[in-house]
Amino acid sequence: MPRQIGTATARPRASTALTDARWLDLGVLTPRELHAAYAGLAQAQTDEASPLLLWARCDRPHLCIGASQSAPEELDPAACDRLGIEVLRRPLGGGSVWVDPHQACLFVILPHGRSPQGHPALFDLCLPPLLDVFAGQGLDARRVGGQDLWVGGRKVLGSGAATLGRAMVFGTSFLLRFDTSAFAEVIRAPSEAYREWLTELLAAGMTDWRQEGVEPDLAVLAEATRAAYARHCGWRIRTDRLREDERAAMRTAGLEMTADEEGDLAPSRRLVRHGIKVNQRTYLVESGEGRACLRAVISAGKIQRLYSGEPDLNARLQVLLGEPVDAPRLLRRLTDQGVHDAEAWVRRILTMTADIDLDA
Repeated sequence: MPRQIGTATARPRASTALTDARWLDLGVLTPRELHAAYAGLAQAQTDEASPLLLWARCDRPHLCIGASQSAPEELDPAACDRLGIEVLRRPLGGGSVWVDPHQACLFVILPHGRSPQGHPALFDLCLPPLLDVFAGQGLDARRVGGQDLWVGGRKVLGSGAATLGRAMVFGTSFLLRFDTSAFAEVIRAPSEAYREWLTELLAAGMTDWRQEGVEPDLAVLAEATRAAYARHCGWRIRTDRLREDERAAMRTAGLEMTADEEGDLAPSRRLVRHGIKVNQRTYLVESGEGRACLRAVISAGKIQRLYSGEPDLNARLQVLLGEPVDAPRLLRRLTDQGVHDAEAWVRRILTMTADIDLDA
């Protein structure tokens, strides 16, 4: 029997002079409508407009890449086509996100005259109320890495932010269920073994409400979210409808969304050059093919798993498990193992992990 959301002990309110806010429940939207909604609404606000809380769901699974990402670099186009998965780029930052009907999406839109100073402050304002929502379900969530919430050592909620038009936007979703195998299937993979490792890492590093034994009624979840923001932010939140100028802005935002293959997004890149960020602490990376393949899982700055396509070398490399990604230390360990060309292997590991946050 699903537990009902209760009222958690309120944490101190964020510093703000706001009193009025608008709650917009847009129901079930297509992928393009969903992302056009918060983008268009942000563009339509004046500096002194009331903050908006936008609640919506999506009618089908789709992939949403971050503002600076490239779909061909991050995703497997053939798999997306085969499964009929639409790909859109959102104006919010972060990595590739799987969105489907088993998620409840929330966007908080704060016009410039009402917004905090910078995105870190926006996360500080918008994430604490969500901790109350989880606590109300008996889930002990905690904030990890500034933008995520974890339950039981696994990520259960991620978030992103952007400045759009005259407003700042915070976006997140409640993962009522998360299909790790489907997500892994459409991610670009240099080898099938890489995809198998990714599937295992996602299962170990991600959780959802259903896995935690909670399946809330969506209307109750929405009301709990609304109440939590009212407590934390000191907002008087009223249910509202879209204005005509906001509807027009949303239509325009939908038309402006462009896929990578249309040619004007060339500067985009892969977020992690040699792999993917699984959660705040864990990355999967790979380079080379066949016997030259080197694949690694880096967790909390240390080598958690390592594979080489050359069997004898693979056995010797296991001495690095548990070691931090530190060149002198890795070189010493490989030299002690008598690994031929140890410096070259250390350089490969450093190259694969160059854009990883090893201090997370």
